[in-house]
This record gives sequence, C-alpha cells and structure tokens, in this order.
Amino acid sequence: MEAFVQILKITAGAALGIIETAMILRAVLSWIIRQDSRLLDFLALITEPFIMPLRLLFDKMGWFEDSMIDVPFMLTFILLLIVETVLSVF
Repeated sequence: MEAFVQILKITAGAALGIIETAMILRAVLSWIIRQDSRLLDFLALITEPFIMPLRLLFDKMGWFEDSMIDVPFMLTFILLLIVETVLSVF
C-alpha cells in the first residue's frame, strides 16, 4: 500500500510539473508567436481545463474584468504550485 501511495505521489507530481511547464510555455510564447499558432492551441488544450473553473468564477462575479493581466491564469498557476508543494511534503 505504501508503494502505491508513493507511485501515486510521483505520478501526480510529474503531471503537475507538466501542466505548470505548459502554462509557462503558453504565457511566454503568447508574447512571441501569433495567436493562431498550432503550438499555442495545443498548450491551451492542455492548460485551459485547469484554468476554466476560475475563469468562469471570475467572469460570473465580475472580478478583474478590465484587467490587462490574466488573473485566473496566474491564480491557477499558484494553486498548482501549492498543491505540488503539499504533495511533496506528505
């Protein structure tokens, strides 16, 4: 059972690392390449399911509507870092 939990922690940590890396790439590449890029579409396909719940909440509440910064994106990234840290501690 302990080995299963260890494998699960490693797998979850790796998955979170991939998602975080994809988010960083998406943010950086969005400044460099065209918005209709297949690479950006692929990165959005991977990352948007994690961002969408916060994006919908912020839209529903009317928070940060006029902000030039994608706050749900940043908050999702921070939450993923927190989850990854908590998993590594236990």
